[in-house]
Amino acid sequence: MPHALVHQEVDVRTTADTVEVFCRGVRVASHVVSARPGEATTVTEHMPKSHQKYVGRTPSGLVEEAQRIGLFTGQLVEATLAAKRHPEMGYRSCLGILWLAKTYPAERVEAAAEGRLAARRARCRSR
Repeated sequence: MPHALVHQEVDVRTTADTVEVFCRGVRVASHVVSARPGEATTVTEHMPKSHQKYVGRTPSGLVEEAQRIGLFTGQLVEATLAAKRHPEMGYRSCLGILWLAKTYPAERVEAAAEGRLAARRARCRSR
């Protein structure tokens, strides 16, 4: 449903292949039901503007871009995406990591990524 209606009371009507959302009697969204149970479907226009800029990005694309910087940067991006319930929730963090490589030398980004990975491993072992 459109992001603007989050926290609003809506009515939902479902059939075997369609979901419709109504707000105050007006249909505001209609989606085809995914063929795979539990899989979400999203219409770009319903996303917040801040999320629309990530459309077209893929987890594998982010990892590949990070691997071009270096091994540890690739591993850090991969770990960041894996730590989230939905990989898309880690995009902003990953794009921040990739942005560092445009500002700092690759060696420095790699060293920071290696340190972050080591800190994560140490924290996991201490629990």
